[in-house]
Amino acid sequence: MANVAIRPSYTLELEAGYFVTPNIAIAVSASVPPIEHFKATGFPQASAFGTNLLGSTHAGLAMLILQYHFTQFGAIQPYAGIGAGYIADFGNISDGILTNFSLNQNFGFVVQGGADLMLTPNWGVYVDGKKEYLSTDAQGFVATAAGPVRVRARVTLDPWRASAGVTFKY
Repeated sequence: MANVAIRPSYTLELEAGYFVTPNIAIAVSASVPPIEHFKATGFPQASAFGTNLLGSTHAGLAMLILQYHFTQFGAIQPYAGIGAGYIADFGNISDGILTNFSLNQNFGFVVQGGADLMLTPNWGVYVDGKKEYLSTDAQGFVATAAGPVRVRARVTLDPWRASAGVTFKY
């Protein structure tokens, strides 16, 4: 198997932050875990199995990010952040080649960049992007004539996340 690919998915995310100083904030964010479909690319036996889908999972990432906000530009306030993420597996679906498909929970690294557009002194809107870097193990069993064979692979998850929403500063 050459690679494992996961199609883009969309979900709701909630982020809350606390300003320690006027420029430094600590933010925590989490999302509703979407269903992620793990597909083998470059898999020559896909026709024998009738699919290249390995399995699916409900996995979400919780993040803790230290942010620096540039407040000297008036209503537009760009920010950058760095932090940790934790992938949590909320359930697996053996809907592909692998039975008992599962994804291990693990920590990773997150970088963030974005901007607040303050419409009033307290209310505004924001857009940001987050890049996640984490590795974990995925495993399951494939049926063979001799019985089930365990398959385990190291999976690197490095998605981009785009967010937009309303901000309130008090």
